[in-house]
Amino acid sequence: MKPGCAAGSPGNEWIFFGTNERNIRYRKTMSNVGMQTSVILSAFIFLRAVIGFSGDGRAIWSKKPNYSPINESQLFLYDTFPKNFFWGVGTGAFQVEGNWKTDGKGPSIWDHFIHTRLKNVNSTNSFSDSYVFLEKDLSALDFIGVSFYQFSISWPRLFPDGIVAAANAKGLQYYNTLLDALVLRNIEPIVTLYHWDLPLALQEKYGGWKNETIIDIFNDYATYCFQMFGDRVKYWITIHNPYLVAWHGYGTGMHAPGEKGNLAAIYAVGHNLIKAHSKVWHNYNRNFRPHQKGWLSITLGSHWIEPNRSENMMDILKCQQSMVSVLGWFANPIHGDGDYPEVMKKRLLSVLPLFSEAEKNEQ
Repeated sequence: MKPGCAAGSPGNEWIFFGTNERNIRYRKTMSNVGMQTSVILSAFIFLRAVIGFSGDGRAIWSKKPNYSPINESQLFLYDTFPKNFFWGVGTGAFQVEGNWKTDGKGPSIWDHFIHTRLKNVNSTNSFSDSYVFLEKDLSALDFIGVSFYQFSISWPRLFPDGIVAAANAKGLQYYNTLLDALVLRNIEPIVTLYHWDLPLALQEKYGGWKNETIIDIFNDYATYCFQMFGDRVKYWITIHNPYLVAWHGYGTGMHAPGEKGNLAAIYAVGHNLIKAHSKVWHNYNRNFRPHQKGWLSITLGSHWIEPNRSENMMDILKCQQSMVSVLGWFANPIHGDGDYPEVMKKRLLSVLPLFSEAEKNEQ
């Protein structure tokens, strides 16, 4: 067997085969700050080995060569779930709402991407059509008996051009109706503020997440959501899988907005996403948590990787570096010491932005 690591790169979560047909593959890790330890969210996979503690993967590979967190024989818990274990399902607004230009909604970068890049997809207007058939979807949640529903708010459905001013009344009504219905059914809402559908106007005017101006605009949008929905939402997620936003949105071009080839742009986007999360976290912590009593975190995604030769330190080091370059890129600044991993700073010296000392302390 060749030296190195056995794994694939982080996959795409949305793969389109044709109109109204989606294959969504998830491998998520949500690293949680301050959530009650008794509450386990079944939508997320917690892998302590790769959750931001530098070197933990290396420790597992070297000490327990036969252990794998994805070994099929180790996937099941032969025990009783805690009484307050959360069973639920999750969606993203772009994936399920449809009606991309209905009732005053503005276009997102994904609407534009689909219509201009994926020629075999004729429309994003219907999809699952949850915007129209909300009651049917709520009935489905009742039928399967979930205790939580994770969904995202479509930023351009509330603010068509992305700037917080007067909200689109129909969009506001839709999310209020959804939240009221969930509360009535005793289903806990878990709300993602950004699941990739950046208003197209912000991409065209500022260059999207490449421009740090978006940080304050995103904070304004988040503030509005906290004000309008925070009485019913106790669990917030700022950004869904920022790695895919940066790497595939601005590196490979496989995701919206479809830019590619500029390494400095990739890491500028990642940098601004981290700072946006931090700003919103502190905003919520100072101004909303005291009276809304909620929790806020971020969803981080990663691949899992294992050395071909568990006794070979070079293989182990390569695997650790791979994990650091994907998960550590975001986990270390957010949940670690406030800065990028050392291996990234050395390898990407010319393109990796720097955090100020103040920013490191605030992450």
